[in-house]
Amino acid sequence: MGIDWITFFAQIVNLFILVWLLKKFLYHPILNAIDKRQAQIAERVQSAKEASEKAVAEYKTYLQKTEEFDKNTQKMFDEASAKVIQYQQEQEAKIHEQTLLLQQKMQTDLEREKESLQLEMRNQIATSFSLVARKVMTDLSGITPIEQAVNLFQNKIRKLDKKQLSLLKKKAKNQKDIYLYSSDSLNKEQTEMLSNFIQKHFDLEKQQIIHFQKNPDLIFGLELVIDDMTLDWNIKSYFEEFDTHLNATLTGIKE
Repeated sequence: MGIDWITFFAQIVNLFILVWLLKKFLYHPILNAIDKRQAQIAERVQSAKEASEKAVAEYKTYLQKTEEFDKNTQKMFDEASAKVIQYQQEQEAKIHEQTLLLQQKMQTDLEREKESLQLEMRNQIATSFSLVARKVMTDLSGITPIEQAVNLFQNKIRKLDKKQLSLLKKKAKNQKDIYLYSSDSLNKEQTEMLSNFIQKHFDLEKQQIIHFQKNPDLIFGLELVIDDMTLDWNIKSYFEEFDTHLNATLTGIKE
């Protein structure tokens, strides 16, 4: 069987034409399509990778912000709790202080009321006591109460021991002004008599002046003041003793 070379070459030519046509119209477009598809896939993969990295970064940022928010929230809560506790303590301290002040005020008011009542009672008792004493002394001695007080005051000076008398003389020697207080007004005869009596007993000089002044606080009696020393006779001491017992009684009633 012989070879048909014309047909053979024609088929070879057709094969080359077919290859050329396939390469030109099919292979290259397919390769281009594949390259384009790979590029698109690579781009999508890169986009997906970038999106994934961005999501991871955003998630980390979210976690960080959430952690910071939790920390800030806890800090704010702790600060708020501390302020609430501090405010509560301050209010309790203020209430305690106000309660103490109120108690002190009540105690002060009670003490003032008690002192006012005691003062009123003392004044009334002192007035009554003085009137009774004056009447009793007048009835017993037949002389006025102030005359009796002058006599008792002079007797007290006469009975001074040597040490007391020497000290009073020493004090009087350095005093230009000497004061004699009386619960009642003294007449001229009484002041002259007392002046002579005091000058004689305390060795006063003529230039030393004895000032006579009325002092109702004595209740009833006389008081001689020489420098920082006093010498007196009055019923105030009796009344003060009575007042001490009265205060003790009132305190017992209060308790």
